[in-house]
Amino acid sequence: MHVSDISAVRIVSPFWGSEEQSYHIELKAVDGSSNPYIALAGLIAAGLDGLKRHLDPGAPCEHDPASLSESEREQNRIRRLPTTMADALDELERDQLFMEAMGDLMSRSYLAVRRSEEKAFAEQDSEFEIRNHFYKF
Repeated sequence: MHVSDISAVRIVSPFWGSEEQSYHIELKAVDGSSNPYIALAGLIAAGLDGLKRHLDPGAPCEHDPASLSESEREQNRIRRLPTTMADALDELERDQLFMEAMGDLMSRSYLAVRRSEEKAFAEQDSEFEIRNHFYKF
């Protein structure tokens, strides 16, 4: 399974047979190397936008998205996550809602720093990236 095949949000319950009594929500598209404040801000902005525009989140996906065919993913409105930092930054830059939620200065600064990191990592080997992430996080 590729990282891009995971569900972005997973809702589970530890109570077999009594799932309605307890929920555990996991934001799977975020990992320990993300900025938790920015990740949470994005989740809140998306949630508020969905409520404001009365968006239908669609039917729950009760299967591993990696096991679905491309047509099944399309039918269920399941998109793959970006697989490279450059692709993720391009997606972020196209996301008008989140760019506005971060504000002009923050969004421009964030993209500039992350794009410079992406360029630096692309010019080095994986050991360089691991070493930099290890000391950074």
